[in-house]
Amino acid sequence: MKLTNSISSNRHRRHGQQTNSEEDTSRNLSIDYQEIQKRTLTKWVNAQLSIADDHIENMETDLRDGKRLLKLLSVVVNKEKQQDQKDEKGMIITPKPERGNMRIHQLSNVAQALSFLESQFLGEVPDIGNEPIVNGDLKKTLALIYFIMLKYHIHLILDDKSITSFIEHDNELLVSPSSSISKTAPSSPLPSLAASSTQPQQKSSLLSSAAQRALRNNNNNHNNAMVGGEKASSSSATEAKLALLRWVRIQLHDYVMANIIPSIQDFSRSWRNGVAFCLLIHRHDPNMIPELFDTYLKTASEWNQQTWHRLLTISFNIASEQMNIPRYLEPEDLTDVDYPHEPSVMMYVTEFYKVMSFTQKKQSQENNDSARKQRTVCISDLLKFLGLYHQND
Repeated sequence: MKLTNSISSNRHRRHGQQTNSEEDTSRNLSIDYQEIQKRTLTKWVNAQLSIADDHIENMETDLRDGKRLLKLLSVVVNKEKQQDQKDEKGMIITPKPERGNMRIHQLSNVAQALSFLESQFLGEVPDIGNEPIVNGDLKKTLALIYFIMLKYHIHLILDDKSITSFIEHDNELLVSPSSSISKTAPSSPLPSLAASSTQPQQKSSLLSSAAQRALRNNNNNHNNAMVGGEKASSSSATEAKLALLRWVRIQLHDYVMANIIPSIQDFSRSWRNGVAFCLLIHRHDPNMIPELFDTYLKTASEWNQQTWHRLLTISFNIASEQMNIPRYLEPEDLTDVDYPHEPSVMMYVTEFYKVMSFTQKKQSQENNDSARKQRTVCISDLLKFLGLYHQND
């Protein structure tokens, strides 16, 4: 009897230690993710405010008076064509800030911003209130900025009928990474490339199963909304994610079919090694990254964090310098974590969508065909080098 009680006691003790370990890991991840989202959203806000010759330094303090918040809304709602009330210059009318800077004025400014958003997205605005923003509540401020970014940035893709028309019939987007597409898609011929984006790093094996569950659960929670938004926001984020994922798969279709890269399954681990970003650039314009197949992929004898960091740095620099895409992420945001923060990656990939879809829509069919032939030649050359290309007789 004593032995049974001892075993039971040890089992409960181990379970308690495991639970505490998982909670500690989840808590630490929450802090890490909050820092990542704070940094990426600050960069996004500044990219928008730069149009109005303004910027913020600190997310917690610089939006408290509501003035820059209203300025942000004025910028983002007028960047895209919308059928709303407009003034004589064709601009959408947004609330004007109070002249004073007392707390009562700050509360009024934030309240105006929230009321405007509610008029635009009835029933979808997170239940935040103006006082937490004025008080500098970081979690609530991030929730509000994420909602604005989601609606006026990522949601642009939902207006693209060429993408959304496929969603209802594309069951691949509604299933897990173990879906039919991952079962039927050929494996990559590049050294450990397929494994690098889907399998944990060697150090991850040192984590307990509880800690690994915490990693996955924490990122899943942040995927629905960066800081726990409302159900409507979660649903909207899911719709946008499906549309953006569909667009990425369309862009990288040739490379997947040629075994260069596995099918993209998410906006987290699929992007860690930098190849997906490089291939998006190559898809946009092979001349922007001419050494991708001749040098970067051919000479990558080992797919480790150093290689990933190099490819991410190359792709981020090219995107910033040649495609005018703001650098929301740093390589470490993807290489130094097991599960990169999906909303932040989505925010960055959306910039690729905006640039690439604009170019593709204005290009002639002849130019599109020419670009595809150029991509095909590059892919074929790489496959020949790898000894996996067999020319038809």
